Amino acid sequence: MYSKILNSIFLIVAFAMVSCNMPDNPINSAYSPNLVQVEEKWESDLVSLTKQRKVYYKEFDRDGNVVLYVKFGENSDTSSKSIFTYEDNTSTEHFISFTEDGTVLEDSQIKCIYDNSKLVEKKKYDNNGELEKSWTFDYNNHGHLERTTQKDMSQGSSYIKTNNNEYNNVGELTGISYQIDASGDVNPNHADIEKDSIVYLSNNSIEFYKIDKNGEINKVYSYIYDQTGKISAELVSDSKGAIQNRYDYYYSYFK
Repeated sequence: MYSKILNSIFLIVAFAMVSCNMPDNPINSAYSPNLVQVEEKWESDLVSLTKQRKVYYKEFDRDGNVVLYVKFGENSDTSSKSIFTYEDNTSTEHFISFTEDGTVLEDSQIKCIYDNSKLVEKKKYDNNGELEKSWTFDYNNHGHLERTTQKDMSQGSSYIKTNNNEYNNVGELTGISYQIDASGDVNPNHADIEKDSIVYLSNNSIEFYKIDKNGEINKVYSYIYDQTGKISAELVSDSKGAIQNRYDYYYSYFK
């Protein structure tokens, strides 16, 4: 179970569900006539647990693919929108980001190539069709990401991030140490984080400890799952264990 949960953290995973109790689809989606699932992430009040701010909205088609992904800013404005199309082992994302007043900040196309459902290559093009960035991804025998290579054509920079994965005696991923070799002016993700330590708990939850280069805990991310393996809540705590943010996940299913 935990291996499936971990894959849902690092990759986009959707579950197409069929049930006679599901309602007809009430949403007139311009992105998929086969919409069967909606997923929403909300920031919640730490005391009342009521919804405070929508973080993102996703639509999935009948094949479990994301067809629409909308992110929202601190003021509930739309910060970005991604529309996805699929063909064979390739997906194309039309990505548009916005300023707070709704002005288009970026308009680009992102093409992803998959091999056995694993992302192996990614390319980002600007609105003129020029290649801006490219990524390649390599995996180990456990199926976990082992190496990410990025080239930034617009900046003339590149980096290779290597994941040194650690496992327990039953084959569960328990730690990821990061090594980054960069050239040019580049700031890859996790540049300030040296390791993720992963702890599996008995109550259908996992904790990720973000450990910096000084060996100190930077943040703790706790993920709580329901009995079907879908994430239901996410807690973000500081280095002393004080909860700073809580996010809850909501799902809707249609015929």
